[in-house]
Amino acid sequence: MQLSSTARLRYEPPASFAIVKQDTGPARVLRPELNVCIWRRSLPPRLERWLTALSRTLVHELAARISPDLASARRLFAGLPDRAETRAWAADVVALAARFCDLLGTKSLRASLATVETNKCRKFHTDYKTLRLVCTYAGPGTEWVDDRHADRSAMGSEDTCIDSANTRIVRHGASIQRARAGDVVVLKGGLFAGNEGRGAVHRSPPIEHTGERRIVLTFDQS
Repeated sequence: MQLSSTARLRYEPPASFAIVKQDTGPARVLRPELNVCIWRRSLPPRLERWLTALSRTLVHELAARISPDLASARRLFAGLPDRAETRAWAADVVALAARFCDLLGTKSLRASLATVETNKCRKFHTDYKTLRLVCTYAGPGTEWVDDRHADRSAMGSEDTCIDSANTRIVRHGASIQRARAGDVVVLKGGLFAGNEGRGAVHRSPPIEHTGERRIVLTFDQS
């Protein structure tokens, strides 16, 4: 029996992202249908309060190749005060580095730790990488868009107005999702095997002139 047009099921492609609550969850990004995985987590309240206060005045930008151990990770914290909160923060970075190294099957990572107060990377884009991990420790987190709501054909536009370009890439602003402080965001890039042309569509949140400031950790495969 032939179904009527109203009875036919409309095919809906699967979501290209997953939100998980376990520390082993980010490995789900390896599934072929996904290009974003968010490990939703909360930082310890004392550390969260300290980082929020620190973000208001801290000027910091360091990059290094690190291994998942404290001695190596301390390269990212040069110049910061040696106190209990800094040590707890460094321990969290080491734990994330260990998980990301396991995910990549590598022993070291390119890492950066920086404060941000501008709209750098505010255009929706994809990374020419394999996998990237981003954790915003203070301030608004990374924004991303499900593949179903992104027009990739508009991403190569040379439009000088970034807002106009973003409107063409993501026509419905309500489809933009944002990570929270403490969340761990793993993004597939265009170099991930089998993911060519399907890198995660994302951007840094536009915060310039809002008075907001961010502290952002980034890991890439070294």
